Amino acid sequence: MTDAVNWEVPENLERIVSIIGANPVSWSHRTECCSGSLTMARPDIAEKLVGDIVTAARRAGAAALVTDCPMCQANVESRQGTEGEPLPVFYATELIAAALNGNYPVKQQKTHLVSPAVLTDIMTGATSVKEDSA
Repeated sequence: MTDAVNWEVPENLERIVSIIGANPVSWSHRTECCSGSLTMARPDIAEKLVGDIVTAARRAGAAALVTDCPMCQANVESRQGTEGEPLPVFYATELIAAALNGNYPVKQQKTHLVSPAVLTDIMTGATSVKEDSA
C-alpha cells in the first residue's frame, strides 16, 4: 500500500479484509517479520519466528493469516511446525478475488501448502470465524 501513515499499524490491509467480509483479529505479532530472507541461511531462526507468529495468531483466535508479502505467504505456510492445526496464509488478492467471484477456485486452492478449506467453509457457511473482541 502506498501513503501509509504508520507502517507498524497495517490498517489498509485490515480495512480490505473487513470490506470483503472477514473479521480481522488484533494480535501481538501482526507486524513481525517472518524472516523470509533467512529461510535458506538460518532455517532455525526462520522456524522459531514463524512458530511465534502462528502461536500468537492462534491465541488471538485467527482461523487464517492474510499478508501482502508473497515471501511471508510461502515461509509461514511451509515452516509452521507440528504444534496445533496449521493456519493457511492467504495473499490479500486471493481473498479479494474470492469475494468478487463468490467462490474460491479449486485451481487456486492447490497452490497452498496448508489446506485453505477454512476459506471455502466460510464462503459456503459451513463454519464461522471468531470475531475480534477488541
